[in-house]
Amino acid sequence: NKLWFISCLLLIEMIMLLLFTFFKRLRWKMLISGIVLLAYFVFPTFRTQYSSWSVNVALFMQMFFMLGHLYRVYEKTIDAISSQYRIWRISVVVYMGLYAYDAVIYNSFNSVASNHYSSYMLFILMALVGIAVLIYGLKKTENNKMLTYLGSNTLLIYFFHKQLIDLAKYLTPKLYIEVPSLMSGVFQVLFVLIAVTIPISICNRFLPFVGGKSRWLSKKYSDVYKHTLSS
Repeated sequence: NKLWFISCLLLIEMIMLLLFTFFKRLRWKMLISGIVLLAYFVFPTFRTQYSSWSVNVALFMQMFFMLGHLYRVYEKTIDAISSQYRIWRISVVVYMGLYAYDAVIYNSFNSVASNHYSSYMLFILMALVGIAVLIYGLKKTENNKMLTYLGSNTLLIYFFHKQLIDLAKYLTPKLYIEVPSLMSGVFQVLFVLIAVTIPISICNRFLPFVGGKSRWLSKKYSDVYKHTLSS
């Protein structure tokens, strides 16, 4: 269960590699990606709670990867239009409204890991608007050292954060009884952000392949990426 995200990500990458290998034109890639998504909705087997290697989640989430590729292709055009009409700022307001609506109507019962969504349309809409908000925020904070550190160590943070949260609860039992839940949540975040630097440093120094940072992996990825761009 802990590694569902890794196996799902690996399957999505395989789907993307197949699309880029056999289809050169963008419209064909988008079409096949849409067919894969349609298969997810057509066949009830893929809408079950769990499946081997999270293949059901991969079929659904590959759409976002393809949209990310679409954004990369037309990044300058999309950014120019968004800046002109202030779409990013509007997206922030829209996302907050959708989040409030989801919390009131559906009580935010969405779980990617277990392939359960209160409303597919609302989830997709919130995800797309949320991505737009994220892009806008990152554009405004380029070359931020903290964000760069967090982004380059995402997999390691994902792997260790649950254990560190459990450790925080174990070390400070009284804190979680006496303070409001919001303050305990803030404490968890701060504790994890500070404590997680220890396993990150150890892994990056002695086990770089765990975070995908070995020279061999970097070279392989670079070769595949260059080949994809050239084709």
